[in-house]
Amino acid sequence: MNGPVKIFMRFFGAIIFVVLVTACNPISPAVNLPDGQVVPCDQIQTVANPNADVVLTCLDGNGQFDLADIKGPAVINYWGSWCGPCREEIPYFVDIYSSKKDDLTIIGVNREEKDFQSAEKFIKDLGISYPQLSDPTGASKALVGQSIPVTVFIDESGQVVYQHNGAIKSTDELRKLILKHLGI
Repeated sequence: MNGPVKIFMRFFGAIIFVVLVTACNPISPAVNLPDGQVVPCDQIQTVANPNADVVLTCLDGNGQFDLADIKGPAVINYWGSWCGPCREEIPYFVDIYSSKKDDLTIIGVNREEKDFQSAEKFIKDLGISYPQLSDPTGASKALVGQSIPVTVFIDESGQVVYQHNGAIKSTDELRKLILKHLGI
């Protein structure tokens, strides 16, 4: 190989290495989390919505919900067990859920998971105990885009009032977003 090709190949290899290490690296949370559990979705309130089109199944296998029918105040967080930034931000949702579960519905949407066991392990390992919907085909991409994590804030009338693309960086940031967009 000549000089410019060799330099390009090294540069390209370094970029691939950085992407693989940072994007999909399972990261252990810095906090001690309780055991999570796959819970029934009976906490999810709905409103009648004529624009129903993305129906997802509760991860426990019981019940279906159209995302357009979810009544707020609610926060919907889209995640995958294979997503490093998702793993980093979940402890903040677990923390907020423990303090606001009487005033706020938090829902997870597990998107394009390879199998139920991976999703269940993620839930247990990260202490998640709020309802989870399953989107194995990625149907929700039509609503929130291709990337995850994504967090959507829904008001009491069922309207999306804000969408946060990318990882939430702290419990304080999530708390401020909930206050700003949902008033609680």
